[in-house]
Amino acid sequence: MDDDDLYERVRRRRLYIYENGRKFNGTRPESESSNVPPEWYEPQTFKHAQELFDNFHSIMVFTNFMGLILGLMCDDDILRVLLSTGKSETVDKLFTRYLSTAKHVEDWYRYDPFDTESKSFKSLKMVRSMHRKVADKLNNNQPADSQIEIRMNQREMFLTQCAFFGISTYIPKQLGYHQFTQKDFHAIYHFWRVIGYCLGTEDEFNLCNGSDEEVVEMCRQIYHYDCLPKIRKCAERYPMSSAIIKAFYGHVFPFNYSSIMHYVAPLLGLDISLYPLTTFKEWFNYHMLKFTMEKMYQYTLFTKLANRNSKKATTMSEKKQRSIVKKLKKQYPDISFTLETYPFVLDSNAND
Repeated sequence: MDDDDLYERVRRRRLYIYENGRKFNGTRPESESSNVPPEWYEPQTFKHAQELFDNFHSIMVFTNFMGLILGLMCDDDILRVLLSTGKSETVDKLFTRYLSTAKHVEDWYRYDPFDTESKSFKSLKMVRSMHRKVADKLNNNQPADSQIEIRMNQREMFLTQCAFFGISTYIPKQLGYHQFTQKDFHAIYHFWRVIGYCLGTEDEFNLCNGSDEEVVEMCRQIYHYDCLPKIRKCAERYPMSSAIIKAFYGHVFPFNYSSIMHYVAPLLGLDISLYPLTTFKEWFNYHMLKFTMEKMYQYTLFTKLANRNSKKATTMSEKKQRSIVKKLKKQYPDISFTLETYPFVLDSNAND
């Protein structure tokens, strides 16, 4: 009975957010200058999440990117927002964009979001400003008679939260979270509730507003009823998700798109035949990824080594950004995306 109550309670909230979150701007006005923590803020819990990111950098960064590529497969609303900015049109632009996103996330995990002099506070302020400008552009350019909903709305912020950590609630062990305790997961949920608040998400629409059990169930329902069915429906078209992995392959991640998707597909109930391993290198990468996630991250020493390499790769990508961008331009000159040519084929209605 308790499980049924949890399912139904979360289901009602999820459908409420899908329906009503479209009606409100994704950045509430008072968040622009707010440096006052909400009354539910737990400083020690937030700090614990930051320590976890330092200690488990490699799997948490991988989780962020996995959530991103899955999110781009299943939500055309978010895709349209990304393409409207003109900063996601090519592989090299995707590298620049998401390296910048990674830098922002690193700052959030390192500094106090309510200290007006901290890198975290300044980063959050910058991101809010970017969100507001994109929202204004999208909303102002729509004909009055066709503006069905507000672009860059609270629903999209809700789903973006899920993209950053939600997949870790769905298949935690398979993503390397063997050493995490319930206290650790609670800290991550609290962290993203705080970041959502700082970015302008109303508590009413904040994915992490609730008990740990409710957060996990919410992420499960998002994937089970909304994200994964849409991916199965249109499994033939993931050009931007594939391009993001191309952008970071060999710089931040040692695994390519086919290897990653061949690994996660059966875990998520997706058709593994859509992600064949066509070369020995892909086959080797797949088995290395599987062995690493399922076995090696159980060991503290390996985790420490992986974290060191992950942090080094991120730092080197920042230092070599210009040369990497130049290389990607030459390597993928024919890959490009526009609002007019991207294969939008999904509706944005919630499934249940």
